[in-house]
Amino acid sequence: MASEEEIRKIEKQVLEEYKEIEFRVRERVPEYDKTYLNCQHLIEKLEQCYSDQSLIRTHLPCVKEERAVQQCTNQATCPKEFFALQECMNHDRRKCYPLTVTLKSCLTNVAHKVKDVTKEELKLLREREAKQN
Repeated sequence: MASEEEIRKIEKQVLEEYKEIEFRVRERVPEYDKTYLNCQHLIEKLEQCYSDQSLIRTHLPCVKEERAVQQCTNQATCPKEFFALQECMNHDRRKCYPLTVTLKSCLTNVAHKVKDVTKEELKLLREREAKQN
């Protein structure tokens, strides 16, 4: 059987581990949410621009909106969707609208996964803490 000192040492270690993970979790979600919401907003503006352009049948590019999306979107988050949209921007912009929709839905899925992982991590931590007490 473990001594009192060994038990306290283990409890202290578990508590420190819990605090570190909780800190990482709390820091990650708001930051991701902020980035995600900002990108969603910019992609919606780009979508609007593309649909307006197609309505008036001109080939005026939505350069300002495209640049904003390119700068905000984390390419590693949805690489396939991001690069498809970027390729389209270099060619026929009139066909880009559906790609903005695809990128937006990919970012939404990723945001939900980040939140699910975070909730799961916290749940496991609380269960482990409950077993310790």
